[in-house]
Amino acid sequence: MTRTLAVQAAALALFGVLVSTAVAEQSRIVLVDPDPVGQGDIVKVVVESPVAAPAGTLTIAGRSFTGFPIGGLMTFFVGVDLDVEPSDTVIETEVAGFKGRHETRVVAKSFGRESLKVSPTYTDLDEKTLVRVKAEQERLKAIWATNTPQRLWTKSFVKPAAGELGSPFGLRRFFNGQPRSPHSGMDIRAQAGSEVYASNSGRVVLADDLFFTGNTVIIDHGLGLYTIYAHLSQTYVEAGGQVERSKLIGRVGATGRVTGPHLHWAVKLGGARVDPSGLPGVLL
Repeated sequence: MTRTLAVQAAALALFGVLVSTAVAEQSRIVLVDPDPVGQGDIVKVVVESPVAAPAGTLTIAGRSFTGFPIGGLMTFFVGVDLDVEPSDTVIETEVAGFKGRHETRVVAKSFGRESLKVSPTYTDLDEKTLVRVKAEQERLKAIWATNTPQRLWTKSFVKPAAGELGSPFGLRRFFNGQPRSPHSGMDIRAQAGSEVYASNSGRVVLADDLFFTGNTVIIDHGLGLYTIYAHLSQTYVEAGGQVERSKLIGRVGATGRVTGPHLHWAVKLGGARVDPSGLPGVLL
């Protein structure tokens, strides 16, 4: 073979490798649901797993997520924070050294507004309360930053209390006329003392009285997924304990910043505030 032919052959071989690699990368992501993704969505991403791999990684909008294998596929549940700016974005995955890429878009959702009247104690904080609130925020920040590498649930998620849905996820809220953080969960209307259950199995990482959310339970379900149960009148679990799906963990109350008894149910996924209605299998 002449030198010219050898160079041409090498170039063609390299071109073939580049083309096949690009096709392989694009083909490895087999499902993105929903697509495009919305603010506050829980997105299911399924990727081909060419070899038996115990886990995979996915990144989107600056956040990372861990996947788990089912058969020959790797499944990810991805959180898109409710305040992410709408824009074109890319989902990137890596499973056993094989990389995937999928272009999508974060689209805006329409969230309503809600004005509430509460005690000035919860809007005009004194110095002592500010110190308490800051300490609680740091405590929660440390919880959200922890990513348990194992999936602690296998069954569908369940609604944690009986009752009609109240204030929905994402509302832009005003307390005593002052703008505050958006409503990061959904409310379930129930009488004081009504039973509250774990929406899935996991490990309790917090069971304590917090300033804004009152008696609060947080359950770690693994892979960066947490459920939060707030304003409880009573709690029946302790931090560090394991819970099964539908275990009684507390009772509805009106503790913290509230206007009446209800359950505030929220979800954090990979640090993102997401809509509980998007949890796998949940029926409202």
